[in-house]
Amino acid sequence: FVLDLEGGLDYQSQNRTDDTTSQSIYGRLAENFTWKLRKNLSFTQKLEFYQDLEQTSQYRGGFHANLSYGFWQNLTLNLMADDNYNTDTAPGVNRNTFELRLTLGVTF
Repeated sequence: FVLDLEGGLDYQSQNRTDDTTSQSIYGRLAENFTWKLRKNLSFTQKLEFYQDLEQTSQYRGGFHANLSYGFWQNLTLNLMADDNYNTDTAPGVNRNTFELRLTLGVTF
């Protein structure tokens, strides 16, 4: 089991198609962990939170998880979940996105 905690700053600059720009500085908190459940089964997870330091009502965050099963030599079956939230989206765009993916991985 490995756990990593992080903190820092993130600078974001946007040049939009309507000739407007946006610049923000975010405080960042994050954690990552990897848990080797068995020889061929592992679980990784990442949680991130970004707080806009100038406009405190603006923030974004993400949760990412992956369950990986090695079933034959260098092949893995991966179940991944991603959930992202952002308070500063364009009009008509959903603030929350969720994806669930099942993939086949090859390690070489």
